[in-house]
Amino acid sequence: MAPPLPDIFTVGTCRIVASLNQIHRDNQCLVVEPKVMEVLVYLASRQGEVCSKQQLMDAIWPAPVSDGAVSRVITLLRKALADSTDSPRYIQTIAKKGYQFIAVVEVSMSEPMHINKFESPTSPAIRHAQKLFIPFVACTLLILLVLVVTHLIPSPPTDQATTFTKPPSFQKLTSESGREYDAQLSADASWLVYRHKNNQEQPYQLYLKQLQTNRTIQLTDNGFDHRSPALSHDKQSIAYFQKGQNQCALRRLTLLPNGEPDTIHTLHLCGALEHYSNVVWSPDDKWLYFTDRANSSVPYQIYRLELATNRLETMTSRENNFYGDNELALSPSGRSLLFFRNKYWGNNQVYVMDLTTNALKKIGELGFLSWKPSWSPDEKSIVFSDNRNGGKLNRLDISTGQITTFYQSPKAIQYPMFSADGKRVVFSEESIVANLWETKLTALHENSVESTVTPKKLALSSSGVERQPAYSPDGRKLAFLSDRNGEMQLWIADDEQLIPAPMLPKGAIIDSFSWSPDNQQLVIATKDKALLRYQLTTQTIDELLHEQSAAFPIYAHDGLKLYFSSDKSGQWEIWSFNLQNGKTQQVTTSGGYQVKLAADDTTMYITKYDQTGIWQYDLKTGVENEIIADLARTTQYTLCDNALYYEKQVMTGDVWQYSVTDNHTQLTFTLPRKTQISFDVTPNCQKMAFAYQEDLQADIVELSWNE
Repeated sequence: MAPPLPDIFTVGTCRIVASLNQIHRDNQCLVVEPKVMEVLVYLASRQGEVCSKQQLMDAIWPAPVSDGAVSRVITLLRKALADSTDSPRYIQTIAKKGYQFIAVVEVSMSEPMHINKFESPTSPAIRHAQKLFIPFVACTLLILLVLVVTHLIPSPPTDQATTFTKPPSFQKLTSESGREYDAQLSADASWLVYRHKNNQEQPYQLYLKQLQTNRTIQLTDNGFDHRSPALSHDKQSIAYFQKGQNQCALRRLTLLPNGEPDTIHTLHLCGALEHYSNVVWSPDDKWLYFTDRANSSVPYQIYRLELATNRLETMTSRENNFYGDNELALSPSGRSLLFFRNKYWGNNQVYVMDLTTNALKKIGELGFLSWKPSWSPDEKSIVFSDNRNGGKLNRLDISTGQITTFYQSPKAIQYPMFSADGKRVVFSEESIVANLWETKLTALHENSVESTVTPKKLALSSSGVERQPAYSPDGRKLAFLSDRNGEMQLWIADDEQLIPAPMLPKGAIIDSFSWSPDNQQLVIATKDKALLRYQLTTQTIDELLHEQSAAFPIYAHDGLKLYFSSDKSGQWEIWSFNLQNGKTQQVTTSGGYQVKLAADDTTMYITKYDQTGIWQYDLKTGVENEIIADLARTTQYTLCDNALYYEKQVMTGDVWQYSVTDNHTQLTFTLPRKTQISFDVTPNCQKMAFAYQEDLQADIVELSWNE
């Protein structure tokens, strides 16, 4: 029998508080799932031993589970410990045997003893130690309360991220099968409004949960998507966006006193069907603030609508606001409007507008996209989420621009919102599984519902998220993105090894990448539109282009040039970059966003930012022709020989083939369920590697601090 561990112990550079599910590292307090902590305690108490998956299942899971459940928890634990499967410091995988905890485990004799659940406390010494633990906890909580109060008082900016050090408590407010988002508490915290759907095929419907009785009321039930529900302060109405069937509208649902739905009114028709927005009420419930755009080719703007008169006012301008203002939050007093301005659709700029003077102040830049910020009741800060590495809840000080993290999770966090009293934050927490698969390509009839070829899951798949597979030109290597080491990272696989690329500069996130013709390099575009080059032989990454934005890069087949898209000229166009002299040159003049290059380097196949479709562009003459209509600019597509493989519609899981020689179109592959897919085709056009979202669950969680 393994010796017991106390409640508080140290592994490597991490301090563990098992009873609170806390891992303290790098000046942060991470709260992990109970199962993650149980596995950590089990492995750490058997430091140096090899523990099989079956041992873990027998000890920790009361009911039978699959190997995948153990692998998932191990992945989450590695992420929380900032561990690596490539160079492990905590958990070593022993092939075909199990896991070995290799970090040093230290127990301080001054720490109070609390026996973990895998051992039974029987000795008088242990019982005495447990009695001493109670006053220790009371004392500790008092100290932590002082620290939290001190933290909440604004302080000068520092380079160190600070956290709420008082242990928070958590409560799941929803646990339905499927996805729940856009949580909002009523002012008295008695009602919870949110959107929910069971699976990808269904549209989102609106729900209201009465928290005191746990009664849930379905508010909408039709074939439309319902998003961004906003509950009025008097609890009499919900404003929301309804989308679908080539329609988009801002609507108002009135509620009966018991929360049941009453009547629905259309308030405003959206200018663009491809619509991302949220809506908020003024404190007196007389105005609605929301975002919209005239059409899909112009930036989002903020509007406000007076409900009594239906008068619409424009709050922000199209000029110099990049791709628009589409996330907003109104301060509790109604005096300040905060919004995110999207730069390159990969970098939120934070602005605050004084509604009494219309003065606009830039607070700072996030360097990534975030959604639906929320004001604190004292109007000194906002809360927002950061999902670049797991999920973080961040606080932005309005006066200083300082950003601090007060909660971190291995899971993605979406749409956080403060309660009216500031003692709680509600948010959605996601669990995602997306693996790599491979299938043979066969032509299907247009009305076929399933392929006769059964895809196989690649052995290199993990229990985390994999996406964007890309075959090397010789077909011997596969590059893809994976979070198996705790962060989304580029990986390279061949028949002999699986290796990660070096980590990018801090804060950089990979947006797209492509192989060089010699199979030895990859060119990488980041979400902030920088262009990098990864050398496989030297395992180094260097910057190629920093004077202008760059997206969707691709090598010419002679290896001497890169083609990429940039908005340097004022709109997105295709550019070339000479790798020998470092010079750039604009190629297109009527638009270009994504680009694929024919084998002879004389023809490009491009999408455009403000038009739908794929165009064939002749590099010698500059003549272009639309060959496939009605495809979004972000459509997944690739070129193999004389055929384009593409998604006809996003989120359908269908891959179609278009022959550029005879203009024939046919369905080549379809997933058994509608979901997002990323894919690539082997150079011989015989196989396709793809990644898709096999499962996504999202529950609404309440994080609170006890007084």
